[in-house]
Amino acid sequence: MGSYFVLIKNKLFVLTLLSGIFFLILAFIPNREGDNPKKENSEGREAIQGPVIKNTEEENTDSLKEEITPFDLEILEVIDGDTVVLQSGEKIRLLGINTPEKDEPFSNEATQKTKELVLNKKIRMELDIEQKDRYGRTLAYVFTEAFFVNEELVKAGYAVSQTIPPNVKYQDKILNAERSSRSNCLGMWKDLCFKKDDCIKISGLNPNAKGNDNLNKNGEWVKIANSCSKEISMNDWVLRDSSASNRYVFKNFSLKSNKFVKIYSGCGLDSESELYWICPEQKNAVWNNDGDHAFLNNSSGELISDFLY
Repeated sequence: MGSYFVLIKNKLFVLTLLSGIFFLILAFIPNREGDNPKKENSEGREAIQGPVIKNTEEENTDSLKEEITPFDLEILEVIDGDTVVLQSGEKIRLLGINTPEKDEPFSNEATQKTKELVLNKKIRMELDIEQKDRYGRTLAYVFTEAFFVNEELVKAGYAVSQTIPPNVKYQDKILNAERSSRSNCLGMWKDLCFKKDDCIKISGLNPNAKGNDNLNKNGEWVKIANSCSKEISMNDWVLRDSSASNRYVFKNFSLKSNKFVKIYSGCGLDSESELYWICPEQKNAVWNNDGDHAFLNNSSGELISDFLY
């Protein structure tokens, strides 16, 4: 009888050992649905985890480190205040700023200032995220050993800030330079300190129309108010954005005392209180939703009012 119980005990031990080995083997058998781990999606259903995508911002940061040149470049030509040509023939558009166009006040001064800053000097360049504009020009921040050229032009009042995302690397520095030149009435800002028509102001601006701005251009508007005691002729006055490519020229229009007019970005029928940018409408809306600068110049080119948002 004793030997019988010993036999049973030995069989149970063997069965237990075999069971342990069996479950251990099962633990190492791959899942038949594949090796991809799973996670719950936002609706609670299982979703196979896809490949890991690298952070593109980190890649851009790494590439920017390689896009900073030493002080070994030279300028061959200054085309205008914000466009220069390297000795290699490469055209460079100064990034983050805009200088007056050739038919606008302070265009010559801006061009001359750029010449003073960069000609006969060694320069270096820094690029940002987007490195070419639609004309094929290289977009760059330009430095001499003494100056950050883009900032210096704004600081002198010969350029305004023009930030177009994703190129925002020096946005704050350039905006601070603009505030400084404006408060000190330098360059193009001097007319704001000594202007004749100081009762005409851009009093409001709505850059963000409902829905798609390009399909609802008249959802954008600029409001100009006259607090003068007399009617003001605005014939040949110009309303423009920071790019200067969007310009509205007032024709045969006078703004009555203590009245306002709204200039809409699309097409419509003009009246004493409503004016429309262009008919037929252009492809794109006028005002950038993420920030822009409106300027109002009189027929002599003097800056009467501006509106930064």
